[in-house]
Amino acid sequence: EDGAEGGCSSVSIGCSFEEHFQKAVAGTLARCGLDARGIGLRFKVSFRLLWVARPLCTRAYSVSEEMHTGMKAWRRLLDARGCICSASPRSHVLR
Repeated sequence: EDGAEGGCSSVSIGCSFEEHFQKAVAGTLARCGLDARGIGLRFKVSFRLLWVARPLCTRAYSVSEEMHTGMKAWRRLLDARGCICSASPRSHVLR
């Protein structure tokens, strides 16, 4: 099973993290017959760094209205973390 409607089975196989996340959210909502706006679905991004006591964390972004803005925040946090290569799926948390 590919985890997302018409999507990718793995972040490392042909999809960026952003594409994988967006397709997984859309596919799951479609399979469950849910609407992101109707259920108020939001996400935030959090990175835990070894040298910082508290994780770097974004505000919550609405999936239905702010997906692009939230993904932009994810990229900025990734840059702030100092990673110039693809992050492993376990290096960040979406809540």
